[in-house]
Amino acid sequence: MAHEGFSYLHILSPCVTFDKTSMTYKNLGMMVRDLLEDHDSTDLIAAMTQARDTDAPALGVFYKESRPTLSDNLDDIARAAGALEPQTSQAAE
Repeated sequence: MAHEGFSYLHILSPCVTFDKTSMTYKNLGMMVRDLLEDHDSTDLIAAMTQARDTDAPALGVFYKESRPTLSDNLDDIARAAGALEPQTSQAAE
């Protein structure tokens, strides 16, 4: 929720209407795995490789890139045009 910008979430939810047994959640847990601890979420190729593994889908952050949002870019343009006050850093306050 704190991530600024675009995010894609794939929600895995078993159908409890169809399968009313307690095995539904257990089976789902056996079909997925956590990403390896040493997975580099800044490596796009590694993220795509993990995403293509359909034998045991992984759970976690595959890829993360921090860059300015559209709102940040528009504010910078407005500041450059003199329409907004210059941004002050919180460290100076």
